[in-house]
Amino acid sequence: KKYILMFSGGLDSSCILGTALSINIDIKPIYINNGFNRANISETKQQAWNLGAKNLEIIDIKPGKLVCSNPTNRCYHCKGDILKTIYNPDYTIIDGTTLSDNDNYRPGKKALNEFSVKSILAENGIDKKISNEIAVYFGADKKLAEMESCLATRLNYNIEISENKINIII
Repeated sequence: KKYILMFSGGLDSSCILGTALSINIDIKPIYINNGFNRANISETKQQAWNLGAKNLEIIDIKPGKLVCSNPTNRCYHCKGDILKTIYNPDYTIIDGTTLSDNDNYRPGKKALNEFSVKSILAENGIDKKISNEIAVYFGADKKLAEMESCLATRLNYNIEISENKINIII
């Protein structure tokens, strides 16, 4: 099998990347640069390099008007736009959702389900604590990982997301 990993540079996706590379799984890490990331591209490349990946693919996506209008299901639309861009029928797409994430409001999960994305950490009972330990074991830099959270989530719903507002948050 061949896999695409939605790689954010955070500890959860780093756990998957480090584990997969350690057992020679055919995995293609992809970083989506949509302007909502705190870490820059070179920092994310460094995180992938720390884990042994030499082939991090960077895809630039400009968020659409619907995503930027910031409705309560913003993450559904954003993930859907990302998945439409990276979908390849020859690959299984994997994300870093953990068992710990299943208790939270996750509108993006609907898009993940629509594209049959595998959340292998959650499916195997791995929570955030275990995932973080595994990622660090394989070489993830915790300081880089802490910068990966989506900045769009820092704005209340229905407050328009703009480049200016994101830059203020950074």
